[in-house]
Amino acid sequence: FWHLDYELRLEKWEHTRPSQPDWVLHGSFTDQEVRDILGELAQFWLLVSVPLVALALAAAYFIARRSTRPVQQINQQLDRFEAATLSQRIQPPDSDPEIGQLARHLNQLLGRLQTSFAHLQSYTAQVAHELRTPLTAMLGWLTILRAHKLDKKATEHAIDTIERNAKAQAQLIEDLVDISRIVGGKLNLEVTPTELLPVINAAVDVVQPAAD
Repeated sequence: FWHLDYELRLEKWEHTRPSQPDWVLHGSFTDQEVRDILGELAQFWLLVSVPLVALALAAAYFIARRSTRPVQQINQQLDRFEAATLSQRIQPPDSDPEIGQLARHLNQLLGRLQTSFAHLQSYTAQVAHELRTPLTAMLGWLTILRAHKLDKKATEHAIDTIERNAKAQAQLIEDLVDISRIVGGKLNLEVTPTELLPVINAAVDVVQPAAD
């Protein structure tokens, strides 16, 4: 409006009449006329631009809500997932192919997560069993030592068995630490031959208290 105000104040006009072609009327806009013209233009722009801006904002809001609605639906489905519901899958909306592709990728991720969680559960159960086995042997021999008077040879055998199982449990814990290092890429394995006879004897000693 500042530029238009400047141009109107510099504007010069002239009028002629056909009946008197030699007469030419020259003039320019007064300050009041300039202010009136600018005021009418300002009112016109307010009357036109405000509804247009409001309409544009409403249309943008509607389009944004409509475009993000499938994402909100997927988020609502993801909020319901927990360990017991990892077998469920996301239902992709039919409105947007890209959102459907995102839902398929999330379902693939959920499948891998379900498999990893199942492996973790199996691994935890196996570790619990391996930790319980030497404990069972040690507790069994300790019960025998408390309840019965054993001769020197049997007592030494019981103590050796308890010590061996304690070492086996310590080794199992160390193996668990090594597995954690392997998963983290911080440990290299060295494969060596193993004597089977000590392993068999240790297994027999584990179950012998229960058999006795």
